[in-house]
Amino acid sequence: MKFKKIISSEKQLREFYGAPNERSLLKQKDALDLPSKEFIQQSPFLCLATTNPNGSTDCSPKGDQPGFVKIVDDKTIVIPDRKGNNRLDSLVNIIHNPKIGLLFFIPGRNETLRVNGRAKICHDPEVLSEMSFKSKTPTVVVVVEIDEVYLHCPKALIRSDLWKRGVDIKDLKTYIKASRQQLGIELSEDEIAEKAKQYEESLKDTLY
Repeated sequence: MKFKKIISSEKQLREFYGAPNERSLLKQKDALDLPSKEFIQQSPFLCLATTNPNGSTDCSPKGDQPGFVKIVDDKTIVIPDRKGNNRLDSLVNIIHNPKIGLLFFIPGRNETLRVNGRAKICHDPEVLSEMSFKSKTPTVVVVVEIDEVYLHCPKALIRSDLWKRGVDIKDLKTYIKASRQQLGIELSEDEIAEKAKQYEESLKDTLY
């Protein structure tokens, strides 16, 4: 596949797409309104995008029970950082570049909610206590000061049929098998099954 005709300016891009319709511009707000608050309160999952000082981007999934993202006021939300693998890609990026982008999902809903703003990392004990779940307190929370918020149209999720599509994943490698292959570790099928069982058991104690 060869790529010859590359678009290199916004003016050139607009020749293909034209101007956005007025409604798509008017729906963008600089603070949370009631519909966006309700969406965040019902969302169990979001994608969090950050950028490091060199301009490289990262997008990380964040999920928990609906309402895990707390609304402080119309301009501020708080995201708990639950246990992970300690790579801390998003958190390190935030330290160097506070610009952040969020995309909220609700299972069964084809709309998504986009939030852009500036983030900072907080470890105030009182705040962490308020964000605890199942008696587990997050190490830190991400505080997002909102610059832009708007509901995104449902076309992408409708086209993908995300919530209804029955995908045959029998040929898709399991997390354990794929991750070991990436590390160059060869395991027998029995060893993979045992590792997968151990991993499932460990999640019970390390999820929070």
